[in-house]
Amino acid sequence: MSVQREIAWAAWQCVPLADPESLSLMGFATPPDYSSRVRSLLDGYGYPPELRARFAEDAAAAAYECAVNISPRMVLPDVVDEASPVGICLRQHAWISARLDDINAAARLARPARAAHPSRPAGLPAT
Repeated sequence: MSVQREIAWAAWQCVPLADPESLSLMGFATPPDYSSRVRSLLDGYGYPPELRARFAEDAAAAAYECAVNISPRMVLPDVVDEASPVGICLRQHAWISARLDDINAAARLARPARAAHPSRPAGLPAT
């Protein structure tokens, strides 16, 4: 798995990039601000600007791969119980896929790097 896909998987799981029903099951009373959370995650990893334009596609692919990998035969059945783990992954894949432009737009809005604090020892990266 590439670093890009690992970060996309982390965003899918930890932002989280999920439909309202899944968010409710995760304990969210209201959906989180995924735009700022995606930016924070990507900025924290120093995700390069040239890769941010297609970030959502990687997140959607992570959700789909999860469904395929947990399917008993490694092939998605024709009929999937929406409450099953495979069904949840597919529902989240569909939710991300329907919002590719919005998620990619959020990903492209990198926050400007902050200058190092004067008391920061030399050689440590700015946070």
